[in-house]
Amino acid sequence: MSLPNDTLANAIANDYYRYLPFLTRALHNLIAKHEPRYFKEHRQPASSSSQTGSSVTGNATSQAESMGGKTTNQQTDKLFTLAFYNLPLISRVRQLRTDSIGKLLSISGTVTRTSEVRPELYLATFICEACRNVIPNVEQTFRYTEPTQCPNATCGNRQGWRLDIRQSTFVDWQKVRIQENSSEIPTGSMPRTMDVILRGEI
Repeated sequence: MSLPNDTLANAIANDYYRYLPFLTRALHNLIAKHEPRYFKEHRQPASSSSQTGSSVTGNATSQAESMGGKTTNQQTDKLFTLAFYNLPLISRVRQLRTDSIGKLLSISGTVTRTSEVRPELYLATFICEACRNVIPNVEQTFRYTEPTQCPNATCGNRQGWRLDIRQSTFVDWQKVRIQENSSEIPTGSMPRTMDVILRGEI
């Protein structure tokens, strides 16, 4: 990753998940500006947590609101994401530690095993079993996540939820196993491996 502003590049690399919502929103605004028709036809709605957490002012807000409706092929539409290349430091599998959690890393290794590509729930739409209220775009944070409480003031349900598969968003998911390169294994040591989860388009 190379940016004219090294301070911004280092901040994104060292605190990636903090900047990710803002980077994704900027990407959506850029696509909506230069390819409005394509963006309107394929854009996935933002998660409910992102919608309540912050807002964008100006033309970007009105444009996003006008394009926020679900499309007919909800489960197969494009999901716009960011990808970073050419990170300055390439780490070995054996060098990874807990202080690397949440950072952008580039690692070297050999893929020894891959799973089949499967669908993974990304944004879920739930129906309250008590009042039939619909709660769309619940972000799945690395596990199956249901709404904490029904937004209907007269309901207050916390447990009875039904997943609406047709109105939920899925992405491709694949697990690969990476083994450290033979040239990086210390003498007399066994090669170390780690499982990596790949999401979206590769």
